[in-house]
Parts: sequence; C-alpha cells; structure tokens
Amino acid sequence: STALTMGLALAYAADRSKDGLHVIDKGSEGCGVAEGRTFVADGVASKVPPSCNSGSPTGDQWPALLRDWIDQYKPKVCVLLAGRWELFDRTDLAGHLTNITHPAYASYVQQQIQRFVSISTHLGCRVVLMTAPYFQSGEQPDGNPRPEDDPARVRDYNALVRAVAKANPQTVSLVLLNPMVSVDGHYTQSIGKIVVRAPDGVHFPFYAIFNEDAHAPDTAAQEEQFALWIGPKILPTIVKAAHSPSP
Repeated sequence: STALTMGLALAYAADRSKDGLHVIDKGSEGCGVAEGRTFVADGVASKVPPSCNSGSPTGDQWPALLRDWIDQYKPKVCVLLAGRWELFDRTDLAGHLTNITHPAYASYVQQQIQRFVSISTHLGCRVVLMTAPYFQSGEQPDGNPRPEDDPARVRDYNALVRAVAKANPQTVSLVLLNPMVSVDGHYTQSIGKIVVRAPDGVHFPFYAIFNEDAHAPDTAAQEEQFALWIGPKILPTIVKAAHSPSP
C-alpha cells in the first residue's frame, strides 16, 4: 500500500506533465518481496497476507501476480517500491523468527529483490528500483521507536536495493527515494509547505485511494501538491527507462 500511494502521486504527475507516460498503479497490500507466514507488528504476531504468504497457493503469491500484471498490461517499465514489510520481525521460510539485521535473512531479501528484477526483465520490462523511506508508525511504551520503524533496518534494506541495481546495470535504474522525502537522514512529515507522508507515518499522502468511501487522511489539495512536487524528481528516470531498448 505504500507503493500504491506513491503510484497515485506519480500517475497524477504523469497525467499533468503530458509526457505520454501512463502509470499503471498495481501493488499488493501487506506485501513486499519477502515471504513467510507470520510477522510481528507493534509486538503482536499476525498472519502474513496471501500474496506474501509462503503457505498460499503459488498462483496467489506476488511472483505470479507480477507475471499476470505484466502479461495483462505489457508495461515497458516495472517499478518496485518495497521495504516496509521487510523491516518487521517475521518468520523465514523455515518458520524461524528473524529480521533484516540478520545476514542470512538479509541475503534472502536481496534474492527476492533480484527475483522481481529477473521476472520483470525476462518478460520484457526495464526495471526501476526505489529505495524505501523511513517510517514512524508509533512508539513502544518506553518511548523508543517500534522495531519495524528502526532507521537502521531501512538502511539495511536500501543497501540491498542498491546492490541489486549495481548487479544489473543494463536493465535496472535506481531512484534514491529515501533522501528525497527525508531531511538530514530522518523521517520527515513535511518539507516546507509540502506534506510528504500520511499521518500514519507509513504511506505517502493519499485521498480516497481505493474508493470514494475510503478513509482519506490527507486532503485532495495535499495529495496534488505532493504529486506535483515528487513527480519531477522520479518520472524522468522512468521515462528514460521506458525509452531504453528492451532487455
């Protein structure tokens, strides 16, 4: 859903720019690239949603959904913004509780980012990888950030994104989103008069994202301002990738 809210902004900005770029906003709620069965949010263990649940039928998991979307829309560029769900304490494929600060699990997450790249490029897409922003979803009783909001975990994830981009220079472009929406390397709610994050500390500004009855924490004007601010920072990389030869 973090990617979906960014997609809203990019779609709006692309439409206003008249550059011919058509943004198809697709993503899986509660899912990044890491798979497993259980994650821990604010100290509470919960079941991983089907698209990232290793116990789901293969056709319901994100690699199959990605293939289906590419087959349906035939995009020139596939953009990946993940990282939120990779930051939680969660079970690995063997059922052991772990997190991205553990080298073995970090290696697995990197393999999953590469899996996204491999699927997309095999089906004819250029790929744009975005680094993840910082998050601020709440505090623990002692006042410290929740483990899943630890900036160090974000930096660990973003190092993996950069590594995959570096390993695939002919097919992958990199957008350093994190510093765009942060000030001095910290979570940032607003930059100047521009609201850059939703009040939940996780998403980007959104207004009626899923349907007209959806909870809309930001105003339409705030979403528009964010879109016109972030669009020129990201869209040129996507446009350039779209004009590159197919992999």
